[in-house]
Amino acid sequence: MTRSMEAAAIDEMSEGRLLDHVESLAAEKRRCEVEILRAAAQHAYLHDADSLGPAQVPTPGRERAVDLGGGGTPQVTEFAAAELGARLGMSSFSARALIADALDLKHRLPLLWARVERLEVQPYLARHVAQRTRRLAPEQAAYVDGRMVEFADGRLTWTRFQTRVEAMVKAADPETAASRRDRRGRPTCHGVQVGR
Repeated sequence: MTRSMEAAAIDEMSEGRLLDHVESLAAEKRRCEVEILRAAAQHAYLHDADSLGPAQVPTPGRERAVDLGGGGTPQVTEFAAAELGARLGMSSFSARALIADALDLKHRLPLLWARVERLEVQPYLARHVAQRTRRLAPEQAAYVDGRMVEFADGRLTWTRFQTRVEAMVKAADPETAASRRDRRGRPTCHGVQVGR
């Protein structure tokens, strides 16, 4: 069916058929997003630090391995994101974020990742948790994973979900949270914080 025929068919659908069609499209979109996350992780594995030849590593200006995900994720060659981004029609920056999120989900947030793979959690919600936990140690990320997995299925509004993620990140790393709170409370002089 050509694109114009599909558009005409949609224009002729009853409300019930249209909503069924939209639901089908949303399910297919979610399956595709999960497959893209899987592909991003696999692309990273194919471009890990070992994929750089030993003669290539010490040469100045050559590609090197970099950390994209949080602690406990494998390093990835620095140009891998550009290759993936070109194929997905996205910027290198967006592709780096996609790879980082996929690696974090698979290595640091396995409970969330399992629900994403079962299509029970929207990838964007899981990716938000991955991004907010990236600076945490692996065991701290696991803490958040265990406490967010139940609530990542869309039952919370976006604002409540964000608030819960932030609360879990603070609970996982109370020292950093206290330090940030302390820094925010310091007086400033022309926008620069003054030490105590």
